[in-house]
Amino acid sequence: MKKTLFKFCLVMPAIAFGVTACSKITKFEYFVPLFPDVPSVITYAPDEVTTNTAELNGQITYSGGGNITESGIKIYESGISLVSGSSPASPFNEIRYSDLTTEGGFSVFLADLKPNTTYHYRAFATNEAGTSYGEMKVLVTSYSRISDREGNQYQTIKIGNQVWMRENLKSLEYPDGTNIAGNCDSPDNLVFGRHYTWQAAKGIGINFTINEDVCPDGWHVPSDSEWKELLKYTGIPSDQLSTIGPVGTDQATLLKDSRSNYWHDKKTDNSTGFSALPSGICSSKEDSGLLQAAFWTSTPNIYYGFQSGSEKIIRGNDPVPDAGFSVRCVQD
Repeated sequence: MKKTLFKFCLVMPAIAFGVTACSKITKFEYFVPLFPDVPSVITYAPDEVTTNTAELNGQITYSGGGNITESGIKIYESGISLVSGSSPASPFNEIRYSDLTTEGGFSVFLADLKPNTTYHYRAFATNEAGTSYGEMKVLVTSYSRISDREGNQYQTIKIGNQVWMRENLKSLEYPDGTNIAGNCDSPDNLVFGRHYTWQAAKGIGINFTINEDVCPDGWHVPSDSEWKELLKYTGIPSDQLSTIGPVGTDQATLLKDSRSNYWHDKKTDNSTGFSALPSGICSSKEDSGLLQAAFWTSTPNIYYGFQSGSEKIIRGNDPVPDAGFSVRCVQD
């Protein structure tokens, strides 16, 4: 009986050899590259950030046709804020390896970071052809950690001369133990925090014995002036700070959480560490979805909002009556 034969081919570079070497084998035909490409790698935004720890993630999307010998994260420490437009400095240049030697995602957990420090990092992978890197990302470690009366823990961040919570308030009680009546409940409270009416955030009608608003003792709902100080730090010109409506150019990108499963914006780097999430608002108004996040100030009617896909920040003065917005507390 006659067998059907197929070709096995080694494809040689035409410039060097000008020929293709083939031999006959049975059953199948395939091609083997003599020289693999470098791998393809993606760097992801930081996750689970604290004062001295963070989880950094990457993904090898293509092995290059070779064997992955190393993968991990390359880290650069920088005391320079990206707000100033400065490029990363590199006094600290270290590689942390992962165990991944194939295509796929990997995580590197860091447990020896410095508080209130900016790092830059990128994922990498190495095969026989060389090393390739993903996009550079920014990691800002927390300044400290605080808790409210109920024991909810919050990471904080120092931005300029201010210290902010880098998470939204989750409390159901005022610092003196009084229940908060004006708040909205949802299954995502642990991630996005709770939503409060302005009256609830300010504690209107409450006879306080410890604090003057919904924030933990030693903290308070920021005023419009304190929000303006934050926005000025991000680079928004002073003559825009009192504008009602969108302000700035791309400063929202410095304040939005950069993880891709939240904002889905083309550009976010969270280089301030503020980590604003699309927490939504509580409102019966039909167009309430135009704001993906809104934060109260202690100044009547003034709030600050963020929109998905927009690099500007909204300064508003027309909240829906009884709307529930998020609260970020600032240190006294």
